[in-house]
Amino acid sequence: MNAYTDDVNFHGSRLIKITDTNIDGSTIPTVDGRELHAYMGVRRDFTTWVKQRIDKYDFSEGSDFWIFDSPELVNQKSRGGDRRSMAYALTLDMAKELAMVENNAKGREARRYFIDCERRAKEHSAFDGNMNDLSPAILNAIGTMVATCVRDVMQELITEHLPKLIDAKLQHDPQRVAVRHIPALQVALDKGVTKRPRGLVQRISNALSRHCEAKGIVVLRDVRGTKLFDRNVVHEWLSNGGWARIRERLDEVGGQSHLKLVT
Repeated sequence: MNAYTDDVNFHGSRLIKITDTNIDGSTIPTVDGRELHAYMGVRRDFTTWVKQRIDKYDFSEGSDFWIFDSPELVNQKSRGGDRRSMAYALTLDMAKELAMVENNAKGREARRYFIDCERRAKEHSAFDGNMNDLSPAILNAIGTMVATCVRDVMQELITEHLPKLIDAKLQHDPQRVAVRHIPALQVALDKGVTKRPRGLVQRISNALSRHCEAKGIVVLRDVRGTKLFDRNVVHEWLSNGGWARIRERLDEVGGQSHLKLVT
């Protein structure tokens, strides 16, 4: 007989252990007859009581209850031999009926407990998606879990994904682009080039484009198709000697006289 203790509580406590019993390959929830007998405070000895109840209410062995060898040793006599008591595994229906006919407070409480256990088991195993069939306690538990999941997802969106989405959106905002991005012509003007040799701006644009490509940086364009470069990227390019190579080109074409050096 394989078994585990049912964890269903009734008004904050577990009254009687409900066991999943393996009978001929089927798993059947059962109650130990002796435990039920003790809980209800029956004054007669268990064996007399259970046999009388079986006879009076026509319970059938093999459908309403099963008898197993009990591991408990009781009524040992000097006549020798281990005389083991018999364990009665009762179905929940039989246990409910025995609790009802006992007609005392403990019996009624036990019956309500078994009904509550059956209801909870059905809710867990046969939920068909209709939330109206669930008890308030389970609905509250589901609501708490859903609220926790939503909170965690929203927290992740706010702290991790939202800033990235906003930044990506603003990348194409004309006002922000105008502040943070400049064309190659502006680079030349910022460096003090007053008169530009033919192809100078294009050379600066090409050099900056190659720098951005090497860094994996996307180059933006304005409405006319002119390339726009992030000011931080331009500063990095200048710091890495980018302008020195442009000045060499200016010297080659005699453009040095057109430079107004900016310190």
